[in-house]
Amino acid sequence: MEPHVNGLLNIVVGQNATELRLAVGKAPELFAGSEKKRLTMPETSEEMLRDLLGDLFSEDVEARLQSDG
Repeated sequence: MEPHVNGLLNIVVGQNATELRLAVGKAPELFAGSEKKRLTMPETSEEMLRDLLGDLFSEDVEARLQSDG
């Protein structure tokens, strides 16, 4: 099964964006240079963000991030 984050990264590439910003309580945002492109997606919940980041980080890294706040 392909990680969930790959879908977002495919959007980044398809939009020629250079940056993807994810934050709890906000819809994902793309940036191409100084131009901001808001995605028509729901706001990111803490659970969604944890799921996305869980695809990228090992359990050790995730535990360290949680302990560091």
